[in-house]
Amino acid sequence: MRKNLGKNAIKLMSCASFLRNELKKSSMDIQSQIVESFKNQTIFLTGGSGFIGKVFLAKLLSICPDVNAIYIFVRPKQNKTPSERIQDIFNFSCFEPLKSKWPNFHEKIKLISGDCEKVGLDISAQEREILKREVTIFVHAAANVKFDQSLKLAAYANVRAMKEVLELAKEITRLKAFLYVSTVYSNCPHSHIREDFYEPGMKAENLLTLVESVDEDVLNGMTPSLLKTWPNTYVFTKCISEDLLKRESGDLPVAVVRPCIIVPTVKEPITAWSDNFYGLIGIAVGMLLGAIKVMPGKPNNPMHVVPCDYVVNLMMASIWDLMQPKSPEKENKIAIYNHVPPPENTETLGRYEALVHKIKWDYPLSNMVWFPLFTVVSCKHWYKIRAFFQHTLLAYFADFILICFGRKTMAVQQMRKISKLLLLLSYFTTNTWTFDYHNVEALWSRMNEKDHELFKFELMSLNWTQLWKLSIKHGRLHLLKEKLENLPYGRKKIRVLAVVHYAFCVLLLYLCYKIFQLCFICNF
Repeated sequence: MRKNLGKNAIKLMSCASFLRNELKKSSMDIQSQIVESFKNQTIFLTGGSGFIGKVFLAKLLSICPDVNAIYIFVRPKQNKTPSERIQDIFNFSCFEPLKSKWPNFHEKIKLISGDCEKVGLDISAQEREILKREVTIFVHAAANVKFDQSLKLAAYANVRAMKEVLELAKEITRLKAFLYVSTVYSNCPHSHIREDFYEPGMKAENLLTLVESVDEDVLNGMTPSLLKTWPNTYVFTKCISEDLLKRESGDLPVAVVRPCIIVPTVKEPITAWSDNFYGLIGIAVGMLLGAIKVMPGKPNNPMHVVPCDYVVNLMMASIWDLMQPKSPEKENKIAIYNHVPPPENTETLGRYEALVHKIKWDYPLSNMVWFPLFTVVSCKHWYKIRAFFQHTLLAYFADFILICFGRKTMAVQQMRKISKLLLLLSYFTTNTWTFDYHNVEALWSRMNEKDHELFKFELMSLNWTQLWKLSIKHGRLHLLKEKLENLPYGRKKIRVLAVVHYAFCVLLLYLCYKIFQLCFICNF
């Protein structure tokens, strides 16, 4: 009896193994619909020098080698020509896997020189004719994402740019898809954000007339009253841009991708890659350096963040979907995708803080200035008190030490920049939103198994703990240029700084006790 049971168990295991192999083979036989849709297409990309733009280029060239051409829109900047800037873009480490896989990928890249902030995009007549004749997919990802930019700059970079790219898109004879990359916070005055358009703070035409006719100093003084409930000029102008797109796109095949706060990649083009210190990335670096000690925010607030490669995957999937036949009722409807993690798998500021405190012992920075100890504070008055003692006074003390050693002062200047960053982000760390993301779920359900594998963007299954660990580990290399060989020195340094820090705290408490004791004696 036992022998028969054993034989039956072995047979069942063999059958299960056979079925798994057959399912694997069948999934490998399935073709990617998204990859097929990019075959022989000509793409025009604005914002190719940005974080999203670089990851989009690396992904597209790696997985869709049969694209016809990619026109990258680049402007001269910081005394560099567009050609030099293109070369700088492809020198980033995110393109290393592509270079080893396909050394001649540059053959697909075409340069278009211009400027989104200028009338007509500052594109030559000859290049404009080429775009009108050849482009089939238009991706508008260019934006000035700085929160502290003037209203005039934001209006030109985000609103005028939208006006000009729409005029160009309407002239393109073979256009199959127009994708606009916005932000889920473009309508942040609303506590619940649907996948829909909202009424902007003012119309695009009125804003552009205003910034062109009013003196910039006067305009800067008017800005707070114009923004009303919008926290900064970036989200204010992005909402206006969306409204302009809704009103002026006509019968163009349009989709809008609205990512939340973008963080380093999960795995593509390389693990945990980022090219900037913006937002949470900059705060994490400041924490690990020991420079940021306290931050305004509510520990239980959800952190609406999304990895950059997931955003790019959603962008490519939405372009594929635009090119599919539509029912008459959906023919001219603009699809909007709020790309946010579901409530069931959303990190909080408190969990993020605890995890960074844990990871700092495994991957400490060798150039940390003090022991990394960081707290999220919900009371704004308590935050100001702590920031004064833990940020401002310590910065002046550090500069005093530098002066004593004949070194150039820098702490106060850097701390002012950090304080400004924390203030700009405080709106998003102290407020809470809920979002609809039905269109994202519906798009995911329309994709086949192969595309689920190649273009993953659903966030329910994402392991945030693993992502933060990898981001800190690889961020040391990608952003701070610290090699893993420096880890032993960093671990030794953090232990020494921990001893110094807690010894200093004990000494401070002892001095406070003695002062209190002295005051008590004097009163009697």
